[in-house]
Amino acid sequence: MIRSTAAHFRHAVARPGLAGASLQSLRNLMIGLTIFFGHLGLNAVPAGAAEIVTLTPKDGPAVVLVKGELSPSDAPRFARETDDIKEAVVLLESPGGTMFAGLSIGKTIRRKGFDTAVPSSVACVSACALAWLGGSERFMAENARIGFHAAYFMKTGRPRKSAAAEAVVVDYLQQLQLPPRAISYITSSPPQGLYLLTMGRARDLGVEVSPYGADEIVTGSVDEMPAGTAPVIKRLPQVDLYGRNFPDMPIKTDSADECEAQCTATDDCAAFTFNTARSACFLKAGAEIAISHPATISGLRGGLGKSIRRTRMTIQEATDYPGNDIDRQEATTFEACLISCSETRTCKAFTYVVRRHECWLKNGTGSAERRDGLVSGVK
Repeated sequence: MIRSTAAHFRHAVARPGLAGASLQSLRNLMIGLTIFFGHLGLNAVPAGAAEIVTLTPKDGPAVVLVKGELSPSDAPRFARETDDIKEAVVLLESPGGTMFAGLSIGKTIRRKGFDTAVPSSVACVSACALAWLGGSERFMAENARIGFHAAYFMKTGRPRKSAAAEAVVVDYLQQLQLPPRAISYITSSPPQGLYLLTMGRARDLGVEVSPYGADEIVTGSVDEMPAGTAPVIKRLPQVDLYGRNFPDMPIKTDSADECEAQCTATDDCAAFTFNTARSACFLKAGAEIAISHPATISGLRGGLGKSIRRTRMTIQEATDYPGNDIDRQEATTFEACLISCSETRTCKAFTYVVRRHECWLKNGTGSAERRDGLVSGVK
């Protein structure tokens, strides 16, 4: 019976006299593989397929590296690559891909009793995260990014949840004997958002996960592999970015760090805003305007700030400024209301009625009143 691969790794490190040679051998293989990837890239595998490479040290479990976007052909290829392997840890790094490829790889992993791991600073989201769940024992580094989103299809250019695909995912998760609250969490995220799994959240959901730290033999080697080339996100404290939100925003996250991680792991995300008062995360394809907001933290990828208009307007939640009205705009958005006031010379403040999608421009403020469902801005 296969037991903890990580435990085997720790024992190998702790008792070099017993397994030191295999430790160094595996390290050398992993470093060599990094160079191999760097030189050959996707030319070493079928076009559009992930990289799947198996390392078999003399002692201990095999290491199977799966890196890149998962395609339908990867599932049977993974099964062939691991057909003769009895014990392995599968290291995963992928932005996702075909859902059924992730499910099939996860089923193979579970059937063969392999362990799974996501190393430090590595993203494994969408289909990759489903494959990772198949591990007999699951490991993740503290800053690994493991994310889930709902199964979807494209309709009129927009993602729509797929009930049929979701049923397949739920059946898979039930086969893995995950608790109902974990299944609900994994399948309830919006199509273009991500629910990230931290160690703490895994415990709350009843998902068994072990920490994958520096004492594990493979972590040091895999960390040398490039984790991606996305531009660094610059933090903007007390700044709110408006415009170009992804569909189905906001999504709920616990912190700005988690919101940023969602953006980093989401295709085409160029910016984010996290509302600390509501624990609401807005992922964005860009932004049109930036304003001061004491309860928000935003982030912007490098080089995108020049196209954003800035205004010295401060947003106040649950606040009304009665009177001093100079214009009323109906059937409008909050962003349009904000921009309208910022570009109107005589507008000193505005109040937006969320439920009625109504904008009131004002030439003064007077006394503020607290009212839920209203948001005001003051120059």
